[in-house]
Amino acid sequence: VDELRTTDRDFDYQTISSFGNPGSFLLTAPSPNFPNAALGAGVFNADPVCGDHTINPQGVPLPQANGGTLCLFDFGPNYSLVPESESFQGYVVADRNLTEDDVLSFEFGYTAADFTGGYSTSFPNLAFPIISDTHPGNPWGVPVAWRGRVLGDNGLTPGDNRALGFFSDDVYRAVLSLDGDLLNTNWTYGLSATFSRDDREQAVPDQIGQRLDLALAGLGGPDCNVITGTPGVGDCMYYNPFGTAITASPGDAAYNDPALIEYLTARDPNRIRSDLTTYEAFVTGDIMELPAGTLSAAFGYQNRREVRDTDARNSQN
Repeated sequence: VDELRTTDRDFDYQTISSFGNPGSFLLTAPSPNFPNAALGAGVFNADPVCGDHTINPQGVPLPQANGGTLCLFDFGPNYSLVPESESFQGYVVADRNLTEDDVLSFEFGYTAADFTGGYSTSFPNLAFPIISDTHPGNPWGVPVAWRGRVLGDNGLTPGDNRALGFFSDDVYRAVLSLDGDLLNTNWTYGLSATFSRDDREQAVPDQIGQRLDLALAGLGGPDCNVITGTPGVGDCMYYNPFGTAITASPGDAAYNDPALIEYLTARDPNRIRSDLTTYEAFVTGDIMELPAGTLSAAFGYQNRREVRDTDARNSQN
């Protein structure tokens, strides 16, 4: 099944976030570079280039909200209404008469499905980290608290920089049953055992908080020694959450190296196994004839056991 994206349908959806990229910043002191920037507890300023590269699907810039204090992000174009998928199904059934009245049956079913869908480029960073005034991308000239997300549209068409997540399912179901007459009477019986299993693996990329904190301090990168390294020197790189990263070129201090973004991002796959085992037995038949008709009865027993295991692992892309 081919993917159906939100951008493939023309409808009005509200998918605007106040955590943008570039983001918004709370100043800890008056800015020498932007003397008119707001200063105060809880008061954020949109990045100076907010709106220059942040556009929604209709081509309308999304610069600010709340009186010009927050830089916005339209995450809707990143998402799948229907994910891309591939599936396979198989079913087998067989039965054998043990006697004229007793039948042994077996059935087995299997389904495999793989889904790939789009998600927001990254999710909001809710830690509001403080970024030093010595950060090479900081345009404010003073330490600031950051409100935003690691990845946005990055100057591309909305949705072109989205993250792709996946999940796969392998589902098994087997049934063994025996049905027939009970001791040559007018009573019938049924015995069955059913086992089913769902193996699911899923992963959605996002950033690793500890690595992001190190990269904001200039100690990011897969080869940076955080003990002996110097911020922004050699293998130690800065992650730049400011708008200055969008126009920076490779080699610039404000540039976000793709290797650094990969270092910050993990898939965090989860593997979930669910097992259900069921045993059933029943007898049914007629007891007596009454003036109003035949009095019948049924007696049954069922035992169900469900087990669920989750294996959460952290893995680098």
